[in-house]
Amino acid sequence: MTAKEQLRAAVERLDEDQAAETLEFIVRRRDARSGDPFLASVPLDDEPETDDDRAAIAEAEEAIARVETIDLDAARAELE
Repeated sequence: MTAKEQLRAAVERLDEDQAAETLEFIVRRRDARSGDPFLASVPLDDEPETDDDRAAIAEAEEAIARVETIDLDAARAELE
């Protein structure tokens, strides 16, 4: 099954709200990449998500939901 066939099948399983959100995401992504020469030249991240990635994403989403923020100096220190 091709990627487009898989995508069509996945879309058919979405409810109307999920379909609208997905369409908005696709349009924004397409427009952002096509309108910016730098973004258009950057390869897509095609590495598979690991369990660690999923855990980090879940942790970040929970922090966002709690409106938990850190100041810029703390963010810089964390990245060093």
